[in-house]
Amino acid sequence: ALADLNQVYVAGIGIGATTTDPPVMVTEVLPKSSAEEQGVQVGDRILTINGANVDTMDPYTRPWQLVSLPPSKMISVVLQRSGKSIPLMLETRDLLLPPS
Repeated sequence: ALADLNQVYVAGIGIGATTTDPPVMVTEVLPKSSAEEQGVQVGDRILTINGANVDTMDPYTRPWQLVSLPPSKMISVVLQRSGKSIPLMLETRDLLLPPS
């Protein structure tokens, strides 16, 4: 149960991203997230999540790959920045977000 219903409960790797059409780009990095600690930046392109190419994922399942994972799991993510691939292992966490 949440103490404050004005907050949104998300268990995820801490990345907000464009989820409609490829390329899938990072639009937000959440504070206290594994993504923030690993240096993920807004504007990074997400290439794969756990080996799955995000560009070819069903657009309706793509957002859930970013947020609907249970906490304390290690997720393999490959980003692209300035033409270089950046492989990361990100931990999913319980992230409480203020309403947008």
